[in-house]
Amino acid sequence: MSDTNKEVEFNSAMAAFESKQFAHAAQMLGPFAHEGNAEAQHRLAIMYQNGLGVAQIDEEAVKWMKAAAEQNHALAQHGLGFMYMEGECVEKDPA
Repeated sequence: MSDTNKEVEFNSAMAAFESKQFAHAAQMLGPFAHEGNAEAQHRLAIMYQNGLGVAQIDEEAVKWMKAAAEQNHALAQHGLGFMYMEGECVEKDPA
């Protein structure tokens, strides 16, 4: 797939997320997340954390949030910190 086609597909996935078509967004964002796209990883984490278009699976939420955070995605870093602070999807660690 050309870079232009990938960009169009990614933008389409983001539009699906923004319009709350979460099942479709998850399906479209998955390949981008696996390729290392931090924004796709962050969005998938949110969907798994809240059961939006996918089953609520804590392990998947943490996996994708960590993956995005490790790439310096600021919202993912914040989200991961919140997860640990509140004990959401992980064992609580207020430190």
